[in-house]
Amino acid sequence: MCHWHVNKKWNDHRAKIKDSALQKEMLGLLYCLLRNTYDRKQFERLLNTFIQTYREKAESKNFIDDYFVPYYCGEGREAKWATTNRRGPHFDSHTNNYAESFRSILSRLLGGENGYKRMDLVLDSLTDLENTYALKLEYDRRVGRCSVEQTPLQRQKNESCHSRGIKIK
Repeated sequence: MCHWHVNKKWNDHRAKIKDSALQKEMLGLLYCLLRNTYDRKQFERLLNTFIQTYREKAESKNFIDDYFVPYYCGEGREAKWATTNRRGPHFDSHTNNYAESFRSILSRLLGGENGYKRMDLVLDSLTDLENTYALKLEYDRRVGRCSVEQTPLQRQKNESCHSRGIKIK
C-alpha cells in the first residue's frame, strides 16, 4: 500500500481520538512505524506496545479497537503497509504518486483538456500514436526523407519492438 494513502487514511480517522494532543502524538508514532522501522522484530515490538498503550486510554480506545486494529493489524495486513516488508527494486519508493501523476499527464496529453478517466483508453491512444509514428517513419524511409540510416540489426530490433507493441491490447 502507498505510504501517502495510508497516512492520509489515518489522518482522516483521527477524530476517533478525542484529545488533539493525543492525536498528534499517536499519528506521529504511527508515521514512524510506517516509514522508519526497517527491522521486523523491532516493528512488531513497537506495534504491539503502541496498541497496548493506546488501547488502555479512553480517548484513543475507539481509534485502536474500531479502526486501526481491524483494518491494519492481523491476518497479514501489516505486510501491506509496513516498511519492514518492502524489499526489491521499489524499496526507495513507498508511494504510487509518481505513477498516478504520470497517468494523469498521459491522460491529458492524449485525451485533450479533460483527459481520459480509464487507463485502457490511454493505452489505446498510445498504441494508435505508435502505429502512426511507425507508419510515418516507414514512409519517410521509403521516400528517402529519413536522415539517419539504420543498420540491418537496428532495423530488425526496432521492427521486433514495434511488432510486440502493436500486439498489446
